[in-house]
Amino acid sequence: MSRFNLWLMLLALALLIIFTLHTSFKLFDQLNRDVSGRLDFLTTLCQSEGIDALTEVIRHQSYNNHSASHLYYLESQVSSPIFRGKYYASEDSMGGFLNFLGALFDHPTDLQQTRLFLSAREISPSLSLTIGRPYTTEFQQLVRLVVNVALMILCFWIGALITTAIATHRALAGMYALSVDLERIMKTDTSEMLSTRSTMPFLTEVATIGNALLRNVSTRRVAMRRVADNIAHDLRTPLTRMRSRISRLRLKVPRELAGEADQLLGDCDHLLGSFNALLRISVLEAGTPIRLHGASVSLTTVLQDVIELYEPVAQTKQITCVCRLARVPPLTGEAQLLAQLFANLLDNAIKYTPAQGCVTVASYLVDPRHVCVSISDTGRGIPDDEKRAVFEPFYRCQAPDDRAVGHGLGLSLVRAIVHYHRGVVTLHDNHPGLRVEIKLPLQTSA
Repeated sequence: MSRFNLWLMLLALALLIIFTLHTSFKLFDQLNRDVSGRLDFLTTLCQSEGIDALTEVIRHQSYNNHSASHLYYLESQVSSPIFRGKYYASEDSMGGFLNFLGALFDHPTDLQQTRLFLSAREISPSLSLTIGRPYTTEFQQLVRLVVNVALMILCFWIGALITTAIATHRALAGMYALSVDLERIMKTDTSEMLSTRSTMPFLTEVATIGNALLRNVSTRRVAMRRVADNIAHDLRTPLTRMRSRISRLRLKVPRELAGEADQLLGDCDHLLGSFNALLRISVLEAGTPIRLHGASVSLTTVLQDVIELYEPVAQTKQITCVCRLARVPPLTGEAQLLAQLFANLLDNAIKYTPAQGCVTVASYLVDPRHVCVSISDTGRGIPDDEKRAVFEPFYRCQAPDDRAVGHGLGLSLVRAIVHYHRGVVTLHDNHPGLRVEIKLPLQTSA
């Protein structure tokens, strides 16, 4: 039970108690005024006309059935035998509202007994007058009224509880749907927007704020990407010229300086590779995800070609390469990009797997419309707190000897190619090592 429902139940209980006390007080006030008025009348009668007149009125009232059903006038104390048997009266009812309230909750031994409201007054030093006012009917009406109000409050509380549960469920379902959409957008394309069509105003407001945040992130990301692209594009041309000149100079430098020239050429190739990869990522992320105009590609053929290319590299490092390729239908895509995708993953798997390790490439159908390609190794893996960061450009995990390997764009290019093919890439622990799963659609919607 939530705190709100608990407070609502306590409020309903407090209202029921207040209503019961108020109704009981109204009944007490009515009975008290009735009996007190009769006492005042009889006391005045006794003082003005004497005891004989009082006795005559009491005798007349005691034997009149109509009057006897309303009031009884007795020249005795409350403990008189007339109050035993047929009538039920509590002496506490003469002590005020609290005592009367206690008498209400006190149950007679015989449920057929008539409840009496008692009030006594000394008319003279030797005579006291006690009046008993039946209120069984009023008491039954009071009980029925309180029970009906309690049932109404209970129904209201149950209705409020059900309404709160439904509203809470709808709110949580809406928030969960928003979180799923937001996670999907952050993983795929930040240019997409959250749906603001919701029956709950606060969810619409949350989606609107989320869209403003996504637009801000997308704008900043595009701006940063544009700056990086401009830098890469502007530097690639002079860097290409520089490499060409170094290549020509290498033929003229002394033999002892050839190693330095080769190192310069390697650095140039590394920078050109980074620039080309960065520009390729920008083109893929800026373009529309592939649709039906793509070619039909045999995924098994692409994987076999990539494995055949990298298998000698794995053998050189004494790494076992295991293939478990299932027969899957062709998918819509670009064979060159898919080959580059799996080549990057297989190259990383071999690079970070020690000697005597194992690299496994598997493909299987997830459902009739999706295929999954899994590339796993027995290397050092990637910590959980870095699994999202490794897809960002220029992010590089540190090797055990603290030497940075690669230019930090391989997995960024992998993600760009997967998203271009409307797929999903996820990283998992292989215990030991890393397992990369690529889920691709076999058919793309128009």
